[in-house]
Amino acid sequence: MIEAGDRLSAKQALDHLSSRAASPDVTADTAYWYCHLGDYAQAARLYQSLCEAHPDKPAYWYNLATTRRVLGELDAAEQALDRQLALDPADGEGQYLRSQLKTQCSDSNHVAELRQQLGNPDLPPKQRVHLYYALGKELEDIGADEQAFDAIARGGSLRRKYLKYDVAQDERILRTIRASCDNEHFARLPTGKSEASPIFILGLPRTGSTLVENILAAHSQVAMGGELNAFSQTMMPMLSKLTSGSVLDAIGACPKLDFNALGQGYLSATRHLQGDRPHLTDKLPLNFLYTGLIQKALPKAKIIHVRRHPMDAVWAIYKHLFTHAYPYSYDPKDIARYLLAYERLMEHWRKQLGERLIEVDYEALVTQPEPQMRRLLSACALPFESQCLDFFKQPRSVTTGSATQVRQPVYTSSVGRWKRFESQLSDVYETFVDAGLAMD
Repeated sequence: MIEAGDRLSAKQALDHLSSRAASPDVTADTAYWYCHLGDYAQAARLYQSLCEAHPDKPAYWYNLATTRRVLGELDAAEQALDRQLALDPADGEGQYLRSQLKTQCSDSNHVAELRQQLGNPDLPPKQRVHLYYALGKELEDIGADEQAFDAIARGGSLRRKYLKYDVAQDERILRTIRASCDNEHFARLPTGKSEASPIFILGLPRTGSTLVENILAAHSQVAMGGELNAFSQTMMPMLSKLTSGSVLDAIGACPKLDFNALGQGYLSATRHLQGDRPHLTDKLPLNFLYTGLIQKALPKAKIIHVRRHPMDAVWAIYKHLFTHAYPYSYDPKDIARYLLAYERLMEHWRKQLGERLIEVDYEALVTQPEPQMRRLLSACALPFESQCLDFFKQPRSVTTGSATQVRQPVYTSSVGRWKRFESQLSDVYETFVDAGLAMD
């Protein structure tokens, strides 16, 4: 029912299941589907009941922790993870999640425990990767920078070993997008007719898009959508009717899309998230690939491009374990190549959209929050509301990797963080200088 879009019937069915006595497996499945509906509070209640009835099951404690984290209940999430890891200390995913919940300090951390688990020669690669990233995070927190970089490098190298990925293919894809969406030809294509104005927030991951979304979602006229795949999921079936060829062939067919149908399809797919508010945010970073297509399909949409100093972007991406996304993130050289291809594509969109592309610099936003927030709201045709300054006080579910950070006021400690790892990232820096990127 959820996949068919009938969310109301799905919720009614889940409510019926959750009100009746059920086996642990059925209760766990019900909680899982509540998460898919975005009802993390009800999912947490079900996982809590499972933990109370079966306190010896580490999976229940882990699932409870994930929902508590999404809800912003970070202390409760940590307590659940402590219970889980007491039962299964080698679980890398639990260890990694716990490391992310707060900034560790020299007299309170899990470094020794993580090193002990990594000493197990029989540890499966997936668990070892998570443990390395957890160790790197905690070592960075306590200022052991060389050891932190080494742990992350080991984890990234191990994860990269099991991927069939070549950044050159992504470079080709981004080049093909630029060529297919040629400015002169693309400008003459008909646009969609919708007056709807969703707010797209895009760019590279770990560059501030979650912060921007939370600021906007604190506004009375804006509903939070989170990271939605709705645009690409609406577009792909349309492209499959135009070509049965490769990814590059599909990109080449993009100018032939029915942009009005694409826009209407997107709005239908996201309507349930918008409620009665005039605007809905969509902060999937990868939407930067479709910037020009979004503008064609939804000409009234607001498109916000969040930028960050390229070296800080590299470090933030490299140290974060994405697991199933962003395969370039496990090697700084791959990140650098992808970032340069992304910069070239965004320059292409910048020329195409002009002032319709709203650009937000992360550094300016965190050092001058109020004037930058006012500028952002004005660009989105929204009146200033003071609660946007206190976005971190708003009760909401946040599922991204920044779920912990957006529970606190704007901070500047991440600006220039890459300089602590300047020697390890020197090759990346030189690559950017040679490419002509501004590094000031």
